[in-house]
Amino acid sequence: RNLFPNPLLLTATGGTTANGATGTVADNLSVTNAAGNTGTLTYAASVAAASHGYGNEQLIAITAAAAGDRPRFAFENSTGGSATIANDLIPGRTYRLEALLRIASNSWADTPVTELYADLVITDSVTSLDYRVSALENFAGLTGVSIAEDLTLYLQTADITIPATANPSVAQMSIYVRCSAGITNSKTLTLGLSRIAVWDVTA
Repeated sequence: RNLFPNPLLLTATGGTTANGATGTVADNLSVTNAAGNTGTLTYAASVAAASHGYGNEQLIAITAAAAGDRPRFAFENSTGGSATIANDLIPGRTYRLEALLRIASNSWADTPVTELYADLVITDSVTSLDYRVSALENFAGLTGVSIAEDLTLYLQTADITIPATANPSVAQMSIYVRCSAGITNSKTLTLGLSRIAVWDVTA
């Protein structure tokens, strides 16, 4: 069973933007800057048909950035997003996050990226502890460039079992790239996210 209520992003509006993002976000998702409202990141969200043929893809087009900016996909922090998923989590059962992440640029030399990150965090309201599993965690330092070609990545976290005594209050996805320098020569870095799932994989 997939707990994410809009897996193919067929409900293409209704999500949220934050920290200076503009544009359209599919329902149950949020587009934001994980570094905060820095004022240096110019990025626009949109939804388009996915090139792989399964539903839609949430896009972020980044046209200006500074070192450390982190354009990010997340579950919407409201009813219909992270709270709704958390309400469906059952203590003692096991879950896994999956998604397709596409990263493209019309000039990698002008849109340097130094980190790819993807995780799922489940918060227990009883202990206030966060339970975290990662699909991708690669940081090359702000002066390094770790990507030089367009990529499509199948993201899959490790499995996470909710403790039997827990009361899950939030289930949050965080998928972002870290810009290692400003975007130059009017080039664009594009991120696309599709086929999102929070699977119950309990044996």
